Amino acid sequence: LPADFKSVVASTSVLLKGQALLASGRTRPAAAKEGLELLGRLPKDYPNTDAAVYSFIAEADYYTANNVIVEAQRLCTSLADTYPHSKYAPFALYEAALNAERLGQDSSYEEANRLIERLVTDYPKDELVFYARLKQGDLFRKLNQFGSAQKVYEFLTINFPQQQDVLRAQLALADCHYAQAATDPSHWESALAIYERLQDLPTAPVDLRVEAGFMHGNALSRRGNADRAQAAWMLVVNGFLLDPAKAAELGPRGRYWMSRVLLELGDLYEREAKLDQARRAYELMLAQKLPGGMLAQRRLARFSHAGAGSPAGTE
Repeated sequence: LPADFKSVVASTSVLLKGQALLASGRTRPAAAKEGLELLGRLPKDYPNTDAAVYSFIAEADYYTANNVIVEAQRLCTSLADTYPHSKYAPFALYEAALNAERLGQDSSYEEANRLIERLVTDYPKDELVFYARLKQGDLFRKLNQFGSAQKVYEFLTINFPQQQDVLRAQLALADCHYAQAATDPSHWESALAIYERLQDLPTAPVDLRVEAGFMHGNALSRRGNADRAQAAWMLVVNGFLLDPAKAAELGPRGRYWMSRVLLELGDLYEREAKLDQARRAYELMLAQKLPGGMLAQRRLARFSHAGAGSPAGTE
């Protein structure tokens, strides 16, 4: 074989062998050790090959899976430092940011943010920029910096209108407005308008529409608008659960938010002494096998324990 092609074949073979050994290391620890040694030698034995560069990511994936987060982050950052012009460098920085986030401390969220800033500054045209900025908004929210998060989501909404996940940024933007409304009422109408628009948007994924519908009703309920909250939640139930075609599209996230809708709806009915409607809400959760079934059963048990009258504690 030509020398350059021979190097590609040989280095890729070593990479695959190392990955196979790491995979078998779940049951054979010695194999994992051998796999790490193979991957560690790749940059020395076959410098500047794609396989040598990717070996950093392969090692990092192994350490992430085994909860050795600091080492995984170090490897990803090392890849970007050593091979800044590699096609894998932006991905490595993104993975390093995710690993920093996994550490769960304010300081690690700030480190993750710095890594994202490095990614979007050094690789502004990379396809990961949208998702990096989306993650940055989440990090700001974890740091309770909702104003900064709002600016990130607004930037994504304006600059990536055709991106398939831009609606996630818009929903997160509404959440930021909602979080700030407690201290600045001017954010209230902005949050409500976005939630309502996303709930009604026919092109939005069903799961996202259900989540937006829950937040729409929840925001209304928290402001004392019980009738409007009930109407918003009933639109969610009728439109996405009682319609068989839409119900079939519900994923795990949508089913979770649908459960939240029915629990809040049932609670609202109980507070208004509309006990038959409350009972139907909880029974619907059980009939549709939604998450939170045990909680629905406990609430239904209050009705039977209280007899024919009001549930316990509501007389």
